[in-house]
Amino acid sequence: MAENKPDKFEPFIPASQNIAEVTWKAIILGAIISVLFGCANAYLGLKFGMTVSASIPAAVISMAVLRSLYGKNVTVLENNIVQTIGSAGESLAAGIIFTIPAFFIWSANETLVAQGYSYNVTQMHIFWLSILGGSLGILLMIPLRKYLVDQEHKNLKFPEGTACAEIIIAGDEGGSKAKLVFTGIGVGALYKVCMNMLKGWSESVNYDFKGLFKGGTVGIDATPALLAVGYIIGPRIAALMLAGAVLGYLGISPLLAFIGDQLPPGTIISPGLIPLADMGSAELRNSYIKYLGVGAVAVGGFMSLIKSLPVIVTSFKKGFEQIIKKSGATDDRPRTDQDLPMKWVLLGVVGIIIAIWMLPDMDLDFLGVVMAVMFGFFFVVVSARIVGIVGSSSNPV
Repeated sequence: MAENKPDKFEPFIPASQNIAEVTWKAIILGAIISVLFGCANAYLGLKFGMTVSASIPAAVISMAVLRSLYGKNVTVLENNIVQTIGSAGESLAAGIIFTIPAFFIWSANETLVAQGYSYNVTQMHIFWLSILGGSLGILLMIPLRKYLVDQEHKNLKFPEGTACAEIIIAGDEGGSKAKLVFTGIGVGALYKVCMNMLKGWSESVNYDFKGLFKGGTVGIDATPALLAVGYIIGPRIAALMLAGAVLGYLGISPLLAFIGDQLPPGTIISPGLIPLADMGSAELRNSYIKYLGVGAVAVGGFMSLIKSLPVIVTSFKKGFEQIIKKSGATDDRPRTDQDLPMKWVLLGVVGIIIAIWMLPDMDLDFLGVVMAVMFGFFFVVVSARIVGIVGSSSNPV
């Protein structure tokens, strides 16, 4: 679905038009959806290792609820605010569930506890780290927003954001577009009912190869959500992700099994805990393949960071130009170009650094907090670019 985007980004609602946007009904509904999808994605992430972007279902729910309560007295921008707030809960849940469980895993392992890796994470720790970390991510993204969304719109497709925008526009216009969206929702719901509630078929299907191809495996999670994600991110990105799976499970995994058969019986190769020759596809994945994937993600992240350095320089240059601008000068920029002033961004970041440093029982010195924030900024850049390429559901950061 390639399109020729214009050189100048044109928003759906022109910058010259001022309509209702940040209203109480949008904020309250967005907060409710944020809590619901935050809980749902915490469960999904802990079970499957990935979350699903809440923007699209939040947009659909927003249209249905606000239209039923207020009729046509609801604007596109209000629906957009609802899905933005709703998706923030999912993003925050992902940030917590992919990091905090490490502390609980360490504390449950007697060997790691003996090595000093035990750390008691309380509910208040999780609460404050969520609040401060989420706020920090928002502040660090502000200087990048203009460049990534506007100037890079020809290179970064933002597939899930684009799909979400199309849903909101379809709901606003009504007619066949809205009907198609809700038909898709109905088909997906019917599929899930037949599969999960009626036990019509298995959600996950696997086949492990034997003989010469020992260690190789193919499988699928046959869910509407993953099918939709694949359609949204497009054939090129989906093919790249499939290529990684093929390389890991049909290339490297059988190779490791072959090597294991050539080694002396009982040979254990770290980080494996049993002999390599005795491992099946699941053990090979958990002991070796996933670490290769993590390494690939890390290298890809640093490469993306290097490529993003011009973005960082340009964004902060424009931000500091705001700071040194004469205080009496009027801001004549269009509505869509106005961001939180850089001075407030910097003050907010400094305030968060101090707050994290002062959190009780954190055991982080001031330099450690500053370095954590610095690396956080670098990977905000990386994550933002990856979301622009593959979407947030497939974001590996």
